Amino acid sequence: MTSLMPAPWLLPRARAFVGRGLLAAVLLGLALAGCGAASAQGARPERRALLIGVSKYDGFCAPGDDSCKGNNLDGPVYDVAALQEVLQSRFGYASADITVLLDSAARKPAVLAALHELASWAGPGREVFIYFSGHGTGPLDPGGAVPLPDQSGALVLAPPGPRPGKDVGSFLLKEMFLVGRTEVRPVLEEMDRKGASVIAVLDACFSQNTFRAAAPKQKERRFHSKGLAAAFPPIDTSRLRTGATTTGQWPYHHVTWISAASANETAIDLPGPTLDGKPHGALTDALLRVLTGKEPYQDANGHGALSYAELFAAAESYMRRQQYPQTPQVSPSPMTDDPQAAAVLELPVFGRGLPAGRAAAADTVKVSLSATAGELRRALSGVKGIELTEASAEYRIEASAAQWKILTGQGESVLTTESGTPQLQDADRLLESMRMRAALRRLTAAANARSAGLEVTAGSAEQSVGGTVLAGQPVSMVLRASRDVTVALVQIMGDGSTRVWLPAIPGEQTCSTNAHIAANARTVLCTWGGSAAPYGLDLLYVLAAEGSSQPLAGITDRELTPAVLRVLENVVAHHPGRVAMLERQLFTVGRQ
Repeated sequence: MTSLMPAPWLLPRARAFVGRGLLAAVLLGLALAGCGAASAQGARPERRALLIGVSKYDGFCAPGDDSCKGNNLDGPVYDVAALQEVLQSRFGYASADITVLLDSAARKPAVLAALHELASWAGPGREVFIYFSGHGTGPLDPGGAVPLPDQSGALVLAPPGPRPGKDVGSFLLKEMFLVGRTEVRPVLEEMDRKGASVIAVLDACFSQNTFRAAAPKQKERRFHSKGLAAAFPPIDTSRLRTGATTTGQWPYHHVTWISAASANETAIDLPGPTLDGKPHGALTDALLRVLTGKEPYQDANGHGALSYAELFAAAESYMRRQQYPQTPQVSPSPMTDDPQAAAVLELPVFGRGLPAGRAAAADTVKVSLSATAGELRRALSGVKGIELTEASAEYRIEASAAQWKILTGQGESVLTTESGTPQLQDADRLLESMRMRAALRRLTAAANARSAGLEVTAGSAEQSVGGTVLAGQPVSMVLRASRDVTVALVQIMGDGSTRVWLPAIPGEQTCSTNAHIAANARTVLCTWGGSAAPYGLDLLYVLAAEGSSQPLAGITDRELTPAVLRVLENVVAHHPGRVAMLERQLFTVGRQ
């Protein structure tokens, strides 16, 4: 089959980015290597917030060891300050309702005490917001040396002082690692039993499964740290193993969290450009843009206020356009069958939703070109929807002899070999690829201008995949819509080639032959046995039209031809019901 989720092996990280992973950073003393219910009648619910940020980790190191300053992060203190200001100025939090723990104040005893105090306060009609910015680790951290219990992740808190000369691992586990399964989950379960709504945001590496057990380990990760010694001493965690690993449904009814990255991905610290020009975590910067009304959101549920599901969707969309090499996650999945869990996602953000107007949706693809690309520059400047710019480019195109290399704005190659070597494209193929990307971006913006009241969610069915899959790894695309819809699913591969997967041809085994999806039915659209060449960045677009759409159902071409594109454009412009369109990115990591 054609490549379904190609993504490149990571190129060397640009110096502009600092990571938030700890075993890629907190083998601390080794080098940092690649990361870091709605209120009734409008009454405001009781709210409390706990904001934790750790920028300084060099206190872990021996006095005078300046090399350990490389473990520090710039963003967390600014993340917390910006969120605190937004909570108070835009969402009406009183200062007494916000607990802030920064750097040395964010040591493990203080954090645990603050969490238990919130659990004591929690109850029906109350909302708890927990935020963490700093290093994180987990079983899929490339260091892979800390035997965290039952595949739980951990947040890395402020060090109480220099590490001991030996037993470093035991020191970290006891003094600095806040272990999700054994130390945080019991607190969340207490809040959950009491009926409080809990919203957690984790801006840290490997943070998808910090507060729950993960899916089974996979051997390869998206990011490999170079030159790190896996020198962690053995850690006895047998006393912490309290039960079997849970890999199924979300374990809470009233808890939602947003994490910066999948369980197998790092998260980045941005020095800029950011919303306010200060360093921030990539996830936090995206959330701040939505919360301050600078980034648009889709009112998918038609309630007229920003919900947590809509906040995540808007932040994820912004991060995707910036091509950050991480995949934010939200739990529970918007496709959950648990009505209580789903209700938390639909709560208005911080009890109020968004107290600002919405901006227009982005309808261009931003591209930067190398100085030698004169003829290609002229050609691209005539493509509708392509914006040539040097600032915040989504794609970078670089000349190499008579061919071209296309990178994401963050330096990852869009087209690679299975081993991750960048592949070049000729000018004609590249130009056609960019035309298609621009056309579908414009179409997505136009569709979502007509989407109010139609809630559509789509993504990978596999919990362990996130935005990254191994070459040959099976994967499925699932969808849920709040109304009956007719669906089309198209793909652009790294080399610019295209495929129409839905409507499917009868007799094909890959995708459902029924393009009509019933309201609120979690539906598997396609199941691919594994990705193959061409490798690189794949874009998947789901167009959903409310009710029946004969034009969509009647598509028979297997490629995204100009004729198919015109059908999609006519449906978006003239379909009598609501329409919505989603863009998803998936990466394939080659096996080495």
